[in-house]
Amino acid sequence: MVRAIAVLRLAAAAAILAQSVAAVRIVSGPPQTSIPRASTATSPDPAGELDLSDPRLVRKVTGFQPEGLHLQQWTSDSVLVSWQTGAELVFPTGSPPSRQPYDPKSVAAFVKYGTRSNKYSWTIRGDDSTVYSQVYDARGGNTTYYSPVLHHVRLSNLKPGQTYFYIVGNDKDGWSQEKSFNLPKPGFPVRFGFIGDLGETANSSDTLQHLAYNEPDVIVLTGDFVYADNHASNNPGNPPSTNTCSVACTYQPRWDAWQRFLEPYLSTTPLVSCKGNHEIEAQVAVAGRPAFAAANARFPYPQASQQLGAGAGFECREPRGFLLAHDRVSQPASPTPPTRSGFKNEATFQPVSAYYSVDYPGVAHIVSLGSYVPWGVDSAQYKWLVQDLASVDRARTPWLIVIYHVPPYHSYNTHYKEADAFQSVYESLFVTYDVDLVLHGHVHAYERTYPMAYYQRVQDGPMYITIGDAGNIEGLYKLPSYQPTPGARTPYTLQNGDFCYSKQPDWSAFRQPSFGHGILDIQSPTTARWRWHRNSEGFAVVADDVVISRSPGKGEGEDKPGKGEGKKKGKRPGL
Repeated sequence: MVRAIAVLRLAAAAAILAQSVAAVRIVSGPPQTSIPRASTATSPDPAGELDLSDPRLVRKVTGFQPEGLHLQQWTSDSVLVSWQTGAELVFPTGSPPSRQPYDPKSVAAFVKYGTRSNKYSWTIRGDDSTVYSQVYDARGGNTTYYSPVLHHVRLSNLKPGQTYFYIVGNDKDGWSQEKSFNLPKPGFPVRFGFIGDLGETANSSDTLQHLAYNEPDVIVLTGDFVYADNHASNNPGNPPSTNTCSVACTYQPRWDAWQRFLEPYLSTTPLVSCKGNHEIEAQVAVAGRPAFAAANARFPYPQASQQLGAGAGFECREPRGFLLAHDRVSQPASPTPPTRSGFKNEATFQPVSAYYSVDYPGVAHIVSLGSYVPWGVDSAQYKWLVQDLASVDRARTPWLIVIYHVPPYHSYNTHYKEADAFQSVYESLFVTYDVDLVLHGHVHAYERTYPMAYYQRVQDGPMYITIGDAGNIEGLYKLPSYQPTPGARTPYTLQNGDFCYSKQPDWSAFRQPSFGHGILDIQSPTTARWRWHRNSEGFAVVADDVVISRSPGKGEGEDKPGKGEGKKKGKRPGL
């Protein structure tokens, strides 16, 4: 059924939006609708971080009972089910050797699931639980952290569109409450919800509630998950200005709380994401300065099989020469799931952990890139991307979407032109392979461009959307680029003879420094609808609304470089 289009936009933006080129059609509608806020924040400052005693963050289980459940879309017919067990261990660095991390093998990990509530047809055992540590010397708070046991179990051969009910845990330590999910069914429509730079503030909570009201099929997070690195390793408090580390440091229990915070949302709706700068969390006091330990241990991405080498990359679809750590060829061809999860986890950072892609059959292909791993033309990431983009059959999968953290096209002061070097390498690929949408976080505000390429508006180029405004502790970025901060780093490129614009650039269609989220409804091979919902006085107001029209046949049948190389029922809000 074709979704009815009810469009809401700000009157002040009407003149700008009316300049849309043929590739984007702006439609109008009623003056305003809103989504009510479902709860009241406990933080005294809505922009302040929620206290760890807040009911949304506090630990409610005992022993090794499961908590922090979340789903990640692994392939078009599989999800990774993850959770944590046991309380975190935090103590002064240099404590007696008796302080040891948990043994992951001591806590069994099972997922029971089926197509009827409380009737579980299959049981999958996971053998890939892990723990990680963050160690800081006196410069970083003199604190050592050992994580809870982090469990990951992959459910394979799922039927898209089918609702699955599941529980996680074991008989000895206890089971979780029942959750349910379904994967998007093949074909149209499909709804994606976009957020970036989330954190765990009252504003973050509002954004999540508004997002949930819109019932997306998939949640896409464009980096910067928790902001644990805004705290010293020995300081859980708020505000984070009390972080007095002389080196980068982080209060890791914020990660544990964040998984509880997100459980109501990610335990029922699968996640697609990319890693941001706040996930780096380098440990300068440890040999090798390991980074990304928390993010990779808690939210791992598909890994390349060892036989391909450390830099081979992996595409998260039916394998074309790439295999999961568990060779899918050995799995039954029938819908009967295997009895083991076939997932290999790594807590240590590997560049290959930072990028992957996933198909939504008949609808879209989403590529997740890493802004903070090697990305030059000789890098594994670049070579993998060329092969991945070339392999997409646009006649079968018309929409092509790319996410990475740092936005190349925005007109705010902070992070202005920070991605120019990255974009100089990748933009030609986006143009060559007819990418439709490119979405980012990093800048704590909202901005949407017209279709563009190389700083110029074009009729059929990618549309860039910055949506790093989900509610984090650092607040909003309000200054446009033509009000530069004294002493700011000089941008790389010139446009019209200037480093900074004296007014909103003509390629910028809409911008506003407000918290919120985005909804992308892909309705047909040629039509999608994008809406940005602004958080406003406890309500989510649709402030930017466009219909995106793809040219019929765009991206099909062209000779591209690299080819041949290697839960929801009834009507949803806003339909």
